[in-house]
Amino acid sequence: SVKTNVTIDVADLLQMYVWIPRYRYKLWNATMGTSEPQAIDIEFESKDKTKQYGSTNGEWLTHPAFTFGESELNGIWVGKFEMSGSESTPTIVPNQVSLTNLNVSQMFYSLYNMSSETYGINKTTTDTHMMKSMEWGAVAYLTSSIYGRYQNSTTCIASGCEVWINNVNTGYGNLSQQSSDQPQYGPSITGCAGNSVSASPQPNITACENGYDWIALGVNASTTGNIYGIYDMSGGTWEYMMSVLFDLNNTYALYKESGFTNSTMPDTKYYNKYYYPNFEKNYYETLSSYYLGEGKRETLNVYIEVRGHSWNEDYNYIVSAEGPWLVRGGCHNNNKYAGIFASTAAHGGIYSYHSFRAVLSRN
Repeated sequence: SVKTNVTIDVADLLQMYVWIPRYRYKLWNATMGTSEPQAIDIEFESKDKTKQYGSTNGEWLTHPAFTFGESELNGIWVGKFEMSGSESTPTIVPNQVSLTNLNVSQMFYSLYNMSSETYGINKTTTDTHMMKSMEWGAVAYLTSSIYGRYQNSTTCIASGCEVWINNVNTGYGNLSQQSSDQPQYGPSITGCAGNSVSASPQPNITACENGYDWIALGVNASTTGNIYGIYDMSGGTWEYMMSVLFDLNNTYALYKESGFTNSTMPDTKYYNKYYYPNFEKNYYETLSSYYLGEGKRETLNVYIEVRGHSWNEDYNYIVSAEGPWLVRGGCHNNNKYAGIFASTAAHGGIYSYHSFRAVLSRN
């Protein structure tokens, strides 16, 4: 029988997830312009409703994150925090050192191969995988709506429209003090918040600032501004996405550091694929290769020659031949340039300040 009204201690949990229900949203910048931060119009729908395929401003688009291969989903479960634990036993819990120092392949398979016995997951009905950029976008759009950090179409919640930064750096020093013999980029601590939306990094500490953990003022770093949202999506560590560039020959833009090869990439439902006719296009043309729903091209706020900024001055860099893997959210050291719409690129290899996030989907 199922027990109800049972209190479960956080210390007894291995993983915590938040339900993101299927929705459609009204397109506002589908034609490669720039746009200002705003409340996104969202309407929830079930997979049994007629899917919306809008492509121009004012039309509705069922968010693509809720299509998983050939399956239509009623929603997805998203890790409440960035990963912690170990490669063999990944956890999603607060107040833990974020799991870093893995390449993309190790990250992906640590979630894909999660044991049914350890986690109580029915692998025949539930798929466990590493987050894709499109799934990140689904969370970001919901955050920028009345179901996230807006009270109504024009007014934000008390802590503002923007997710506050997790500025905890377990390494020491800061970006301006970097030297080859003194590593400053460390993992973060899950579920923390800084004392402002773009707080300066707190280096060489092993816990949240007093009062700024996930159940206190740390809720400012939640996607909903309360304890029920998703954390570590601004700052903390950069998070690798299963989203990668392919080249002219439709082959994987291979960097051996990622651990993947052309023959060992998983099924296409597990990653977003970017295909650029060539790598020589300018920033603006290349940005057009991203998809509606990701929070890249639609949330471009400022175009600056070879790069751009998304809403709230978040970084908006693109993947390239040198950095074919997309990473999102920013780092503890990025101040105002971190954020839920922040993105840059990496070669797929090991960093002490790059983590990842889990997603569960059920048919």
